Amino acid sequence: GSKLPYMSSRHGNSEIWIANRDGSDAHNLTNSPADEGAPTWSPDGGKLAFTSDRTGSNQLYIITMAGTGLVHLPINQKVDRPTWSKLNFIAFTIETSSGHDIAIYDFNNPGVKILTDGVGSNESPAIAPNGRHIVFVTTRWGRKQLAIIDRTGQNIQKITDVGDNEHPTWQPFATK
Repeated sequence: GSKLPYMSSRHGNSEIWIANRDGSDAHNLTNSPADEGAPTWSPDGGKLAFTSDRTGSNQLYIITMAGTGLVHLPINQKVDRPTWSKLNFIAFTIETSSGHDIAIYDFNNPGVKILTDGVGSNESPAIAPNGRHIVFVTTRWGRKQLAIIDRTGQNIQKITDVGDNEHPTWQPFATK
């Protein structure tokens, strides 16, 4: 890709900016008094999802690359770390009464589905390139470990067990 979205506080509060990959043509995409962050591309590269505290706590929003068409997704809990799948859903960390869990917002069947069960703190989801699995950080076994869960919320598997482990990401499919 040739565009880079990022969070910048150059005017005081955190905003979503976008620039060419060489840093040129940087401009403020959100231009709001709220704090915004955690941008993630839509699969077609035409939109960004991001978090914003416009309502008082971090919520999930979508905006076009032109800075138009702002949409607030109807999620009634605090969210963070969104990541968008080519299967038309966004995975994110959601704050629940028991702590943090992994949830998805599915555009094909609109609504929020919480995938994890409130055991430990569950954060920083990353979606597999095929969209079938989500890796995330969890404290359900004590220290910060990585686990994988099906996008249906089934078959949770611990994949690390030594040290603290954070910030997982998947290798994309190889291009030819």
